[in-house]
Amino acid sequence: MKNFLVFFKVYRFLNNLLSIFYSNKFSLQNNVILKNRHNKIFKEIRKILKATPLEKKKITSFDNFTNFRREIMKILNNSRLLGNFLKNPEIQKIMFGTNRFFFYLELLELKNDYNWNLIWKKNINENYVGNPIPYFLYPESSGNRIHDLFHLKYIFNFREKINKINTIFEFGGGYGNLCHLINKILKPKTYIIYDLPEVCILQYYYLRMLGYNVNISQKSIKKKFINLIYNKDLIHNNFLKKKEFNKSLFISNWALSESPISLRSKFLGIINGTKLVFLAFQEKFRNIDNLNYFKNKIKKSKYLRIKKFKRLNEKHYYLWNINK
Repeated sequence: MKNFLVFFKVYRFLNNLLSIFYSNKFSLQNNVILKNRHNKIFKEIRKILKATPLEKKKITSFDNFTNFRREIMKILNNSRLLGNFLKNPEIQKIMFGTNRFFFYLELLELKNDYNWNLIWKKNINENYVGNPIPYFLYPESSGNRIHDLFHLKYIFNFREKINKINTIFEFGGGYGNLCHLINKILKPKTYIIYDLPEVCILQYYYLRMLGYNVNISQKSIKKKFINLIYNKDLIHNNFLKKKEFNKSLFISNWALSESPISLRSKFLGIINGTKLVFLAFQEKFRNIDNLNYFKNKIKKSKYLRIKKFKRLNEKHYYLWNINK
């Protein structure tokens, strides 16, 4: 196991070297406005951490997220680390792909899409928040930005229906990049992300840096805001029980399929109750057969479908509804 971890550390280091000539292309030091905004928002985060201390009890997640959560806390408490958080190896391992070669195939698919000039090209360029590593074959963007746009291209097929809904609910929002892209392109009225508390605060930094109205209070869900929630009771009492619940889009790119069964079960009602659903998941995660799991959960539905897409030697799937 130790040799396996060493291999991936070396692999990630060499992988990042592919972008060595562009390594600080998106540094905050190159953008005075965002640099000043960073100092202001870092103070906001310090107040958030002080006023609303994180729960000490263990929140349901797999053990391998423990180090990840500790690393995020280090980042949140250090201005320099926060300004460069996308360079952090733990962040890259969990939520930021760098120079994987299949990203180029996804880029080609975006370029061949009829919306390339109208939508994807206008939104593919990276920003300076977090100092992301440029993609070595398309240095105006990052591998992760390309990857999120690739999946958003499929969500974009729902755009006529999305215009009629009130809320987008994302289970597991990464550092906020997909939320940012969706808000730029699809412009939903209200957005909710459910995630770990440390991750919600990181998302707060990223989205506030980009100028969004962000609510991280665990007391209420605000309309016309991006709401960052880690309180399951708030989700159930202020979302699932409201009429807006069945006028929403539920999204989860790999997060739900990497969660323990006990946590998934608390959110399965969203899949059957929301107006639109879009999930991406891998066939197996640890000892869980995700394909059979989701097939069993949707077998009574007339509308939910599963579609396979191949990523090199990996097996991944989309789950979405076609008519609801």
